[in-house]
Amino acid sequence: MALKDSALETAPAERASFFFGAYFFWHWAEGFQTVLFSWYVVTHVVLAPPQVGFFQSLTLMPYLAFIPFGGWVANRFGPKLVYLVASVLFAATMFLYGSTDIYLGFSGVLFGLYCIAVGVFSALANPAIDAFIPESGKGTTERNTLDAATVHNVAKLSGTVTTAFVLGVSGAWTGFILNGILILLAALFFGVFAQQLTQVRRRSATVTPPPSPQGGRDAIRYVRSDPMAFDIILSSTLLGLFMAPVGFVLWPLLVRENFAASQDSIGLVYTMFWIGSIVSTRYVARIIDGLNRRVAVAFGLWASAMVVALAVYALPNFVALCAGVFLYGVVLSPAKAIVFGLYLRRIPVAQRALLISFDKAAFWGMATFGTFLFGTLIGVFGVFFALAVNATVFIGGLVFLALRGNIRSR
Repeated sequence: MALKDSALETAPAERASFFFGAYFFWHWAEGFQTVLFSWYVVTHVVLAPPQVGFFQSLTLMPYLAFIPFGGWVANRFGPKLVYLVASVLFAATMFLYGSTDIYLGFSGVLFGLYCIAVGVFSALANPAIDAFIPESGKGTTERNTLDAATVHNVAKLSGTVTTAFVLGVSGAWTGFILNGILILLAALFFGVFAQQLTQVRRRSATVTPPPSPQGGRDAIRYVRSDPMAFDIILSSTLLGLFMAPVGFVLWPLLVRENFAASQDSIGLVYTMFWIGSIVSTRYVARIIDGLNRRVAVAFGLWASAMVVALAVYALPNFVALCAGVFLYGVVLSPAKAIVFGLYLRRIPVAQRALLISFDKAAFWGMATFGTFLFGTLIGVFGVFFALAVNATVFIGGLVFLALRGNIRSR
């Protein structure tokens, strides 16, 4: 029987405020770091394009290689400890490189080590913090997942809007220091959340300790034996391979080729995407508990997003492009949160962090390949043909998953 202590009754709301505070600062810091990296190598240091690609790969490849390992480490040592250690080391890396840059200037070796460290610490921290989403608030797992998606989108918008302003006013050294401070704020909020969650677990008679952590082979065996988990990871593969290139390649290319006078306003395009995402995830979070056929809704939203991407190609001016990207954010963002919430609710607690890392690796691994493939198709056949092929194969993949019928709402 659950205790009727008033502190326990208010704990979910209190925990939610601290968890989502941590989630906000963490993803704000990640968004800040993404813009900081681009500004640093292109504007501050003025590296050649091959050098930019090389250093970007030094960040991305460790992330892709280490994110399953990060999930395993979180399972082995506990996601709380792994997140706190990884985030503190991440912040220390920011402080250290910012300090060396102001005194020593740019060093390819030091910056390469910085890029590798950023990729590794991000791979360790992301599955660890996501493992707490089901217990982050007072709602269902799906509601908490959509709330987390809304906070994520607000944080990314904050990173996009504030970083350019901060860097324009203060320069590189301040940018690295502020980025580290954001990460430490995330760690501080997360530490309070984790302490409150531990206290509630101890005081509630209905909560049993999670089972002992299991290894990577057990997690792989689980995915292979659970058709729903397997197909959700397959859906992330489809999103990375066919949907991610739309944001990474199509939007900046359309601005450059069709609206050259507005090239300096590319940030506004991504701002409209994040605003659309915030509006829709917030709305769906309110109705998710009463939403029937939520898997069909998610698949319909994914298909609609690709149709919107096709339509945006034909829009006549920059204002219409921004409106189209806003609509794209509206229909795209809630779908993944809906399906990911079903995944979090279904997977075993003992394997949660590692199985989250499988899903993330599926998306980002395929996003890397899909971006390259989409760019190659554009170079050979043109934008419309590449986009049409991309959309056709993606929607065909959704139909295939729908016909399999393994992803279910209940």
